Amino acid sequence: MTKKRTRPRILMQFLLSFAMATDENLPEPAINTVNIIVGETKYTKSLGVCRGNLNVNGQDDISIAPSDLSLPSFYLHKVDFTTKTNVTLTAIGSSFNLNIDMPSGGGYDPATTCEAKIIENSATTYDIQAKKCSVDKIAVAVDPPTNTISFRARCTKGL
Repeated sequence: MTKKRTRPRILMQFLLSFAMATDENLPEPAINTVNIIVGETKYTKSLGVCRGNLNVNGQDDISIAPSDLSLPSFYLHKVDFTTKTNVTLTAIGSSFNLNIDMPSGGGYDPATTCEAKIIENSATTYDIQAKKCSVDKIAVAVDPPTNTISFRARCTKGL
């Protein structure tokens, strides 16, 4: 009888651990770095911009350094650094516009909208992630082809 009671309990623990894992954050990148997952392909890029006052001076971005000409690129425009919850990424709009340019040409942006999670928004650090964001290609066929992008960006405010 002990075996019969143990099996359902073990199965339940396994299923619960799997369900809980889907809510976990992506791995924390080094400061001033973004980890990008395009489909199943992973990239790590240094960030060169993490600053701004939304719609005040047009410099409200989290992105690679302007001097970084290597691809993929990462741009999160119109960042509202005062927001701590309920962030939606879009291709175009009033805030949180995401686009990623790829080495093969073309790029990706959100197909419609995509939820993002602000993990930290302190006086010095901004940490944001999006998981399995549904994306469309920009302009031309893109390699790797995908329908989803995930990222986690962590940066020093004022960079």
